[in-house]
Formats: sequence, structure tokens, C-alpha cells
Amino acid sequence: MIHRLLCLMLAFVPLGAAQGLLDKKETKEIPPEVQAERDANRSQIEVEGVMYPVYLYEEEAKPKKRAKVAIPQEAKREGRGGIVLLGTLINEQGEVASMTIAMTNAEPDIQEAAMAAVAQWTFPIKRDDDDAPFPYAVMVPVTIDSTPFFGPRDG
Repeated sequence: MIHRLLCLMLAFVPLGAAQGLLDKKETKEIPPEVQAERDANRSQIEVEGVMYPVYLYEEEAKPKKRAKVAIPQEAKREGRGGIVLLGTLINEQGEVASMTIAMTNAEPDIQEAAMAAVAQWTFPIKRDDDDAPFPYAVMVPVTIDSTPFFGPRDG
């Protein structure tokens, strides 16, 4: 009986100790001096006569909510995919206000699927020194791979 209790304790103690480590998402902090340097030299893009600051995707403007890309059935059957680089304007509420295809190697149906998904994403709200939200731009790469998998099945 004591032997079983000891075995159970040894089995669950490491799990309990590691549980806190697994629960936390690692967030990458940008040092203030690096952020200040980026802000001082930030690129801007002109859209319809308005200048927007451009933020780095995944590092400075990591999406808060993402929608999956609904790959068209025909593209899945044919194993088509590609990369679509979208220039997106994010409004003061963190929503995609508009977007355009900056570069792609995908066919039109894949491009439309990528744009439909990114249109549903939400991004962080950027604020100026007076704590007022402002619109900004971010280049969003979307990779779509519908290559069939021919390896062994898991399970």
C-alpha cells in the first residue's frame, strides 16, 4: 500500500511542479531602447494621401484573434497553395480597415481565401503619447499549403 502511494506521488509531483510552466505563454518583451530606436526610424506608407506608420508583424503587431483560411475545395483537390503578402490598414479599434495584395505567388481563389480570413482578424490597438488610438499599417504574410500528406497516419 505504501509502495503504491509513493509511486503515485512520484508520478504526480513532477506534473504539478511543471504545470505552472506549461500554463504561461512566453511573451517576447522588446527592450525600451530598441522600441525607441524603431519608433524614431519607423517606416511609413502613404495610402490615398494619408501617411500610416508600419509595424512589424508578429513582433509589434501580433494578431489578437485570427480566423483560419478556408482553402477552396478545388485547390485542396489539386494540391494548390501559395504565399499571399497583404498590406493591411488597421483602424483605431484594432480591426482590418482595408487591405491590398502586395505580393503573391498564389492563384486568385487562394488570394481571395487569404483576404477573407485576414479581414476577420483583430490586432492590438496602438496609442500615441496622449493615449489616443491611431491607425497603422502592417504587412501580413499568409501561407497556404494544401499539399496532400502521404505519410503514415498517427494513431
